[in-house]
Amino acid sequence: MRIGYLVHDLTDPAISRRVAMLSAGRARIALAGLSRGPVPHADAMVLGPSADGRLAKRMWQIAAIMGVQRSAVVAHLGQPDVLIARNLEMLAVAVSLLPRFRTRPRLVYECLDIHRLLTQPGAAGRALRLLESRLARHVDLVLTSSPAFVTHHLGRVFGDRIAIVENRVLETGTRPLTAAFRSQSPPHPLPGPPWRIGWFGALRCARSLEILTEAARLAQGQIEVVIRGRPSPAIFGDFAAAIQSRPHMRFEGPYDPKDLRSHYAGVHLAWCIDLYEAGANSDWLLPNRLYESVHFGSVPIARLNCETGRFLDDHDIGIALDDLSPEALSQRLGSLGTVEYRALLTRQHRLPRSMWMANKDDCIALAKTLVTAPRQLAKRHIAT
Repeated sequence: MRIGYLVHDLTDPAISRRVAMLSAGRARIALAGLSRGPVPHADAMVLGPSADGRLAKRMWQIAAIMGVQRSAVVAHLGQPDVLIARNLEMLAVAVSLLPRFRTRPRLVYECLDIHRLLTQPGAAGRALRLLESRLARHVDLVLTSSPAFVTHHLGRVFGDRIAIVENRVLETGTRPLTAAFRSQSPPHPLPGPPWRIGWFGALRCARSLEILTEAARLAQGQIEVVIRGRPSPAIFGDFAAAIQSRPHMRFEGPYDPKDLRSHYAGVHLAWCIDLYEAGANSDWLLPNRLYESVHFGSVPIARLNCETGRFLDDHDIGIALDDLSPEALSQRLGSLGTVEYRALLTRQHRLPRSMWMANKDDCIALAKTLVTAPRQLAKRHIAT
C-alpha cells in the first residue's frame, strides 16, 4: 500500500511515530510538509519553514503550496492509495491535490488537536469552521485520538467517518511484552520524598510551569521537577534560562523518544495536565504522556473535569486533582506516603499492558483500516 502523508511539521516526534506505525503496517510512505528545524526524514519533501503560533504566515505558505508547488508535490507523492493530511491546513492542500492524481486516493484527515479558532465565536472562528465544513465533504476517514474530540467537535462536522487511534506507545519488538518490559526497565527511584515529577513532551502550558515552580518552592525540597522536551518559543522565550534560577527544578532539553523508558524510570510521577487551551482542546485530549507514564511505570497526575481526569477515574489509577493551586499540589504530595504510592503502582500494574502500547499487529490493523473502512464508521475505536 502506498500512502502520501502531508504534515504541518516534519520535525514533530509524533510524525516520526506515525510514519513508523504505518511502515510497520507494511505501507510505503511518501512524506511532505513544512518544517520547524532539521528534518529527520531523509526522503521527505520540505515545503518551507514553519513556526509555532504563526497561523497567518502558515496560511500564506499553504496558498503557495496549493499554487506554484502543487505539481511538484503531486510528483513527489506519486500515485498513493491513501492521502493523509495532518491538521486542517494540510487538509486544504490535500483537497487541492485530489484532481491532479490519475486515480483519486482515499483522503484521511488526521486531527489530534482542535485549533482554538475552531471553538471561538468571532468572525475568524466562523470563517475557519466554514472552511472545515467545506473540506469535510472530500474526507473519507478522520483519525483522532480522544473520544472527547468526537463528542465536542468532530462528530458534528464529519458524522460517523471517524476512527479513534489512541496515543499509545509504539512497541514493535518480537519478544513477549512482559519479559521485554521487565528486562528493559531501569530501576525507579525509591518511593518516598523528595517526590520527583516529570513533565515531558511538547511544553506549551505556562500555567503548568507556574504551578510546578511554586509547588516545588513551597515543598522546600520535598518535590523535585524534571522537565524534558520542546518548549514553545511563542510562549516561553528562553525556557532554559527561566528554569535555571528556580529551586528544585531542572530542564534537560529535548530528548530522543528511544530514551523515554529511562526518563520515566527516573521520576515517581508524570505531569499530564495541560491548561494551554482550557475549556476546549486541553479539556478533550488524551495526551501521549498519559500512555507513556503508565507504560513505563510512573504515576500520572491529571486534573478532574477533563477527559484525562475522567480516564484516570474510570480505571481507578493515578492522582486526579480538583484544586490546581500550588498550595494544593504541595499538600497532596506532602501527604503521599510510600504505602499509598506503592498501591497506586499496583493498581496500574493490574491493567493489561496492551492498554498503553501498540504492537505490530495494531499497526497492520491501522494500515488496513485506512484503505478498507467504509465512510460510515460509527466512530470505530481502533486498538492502536
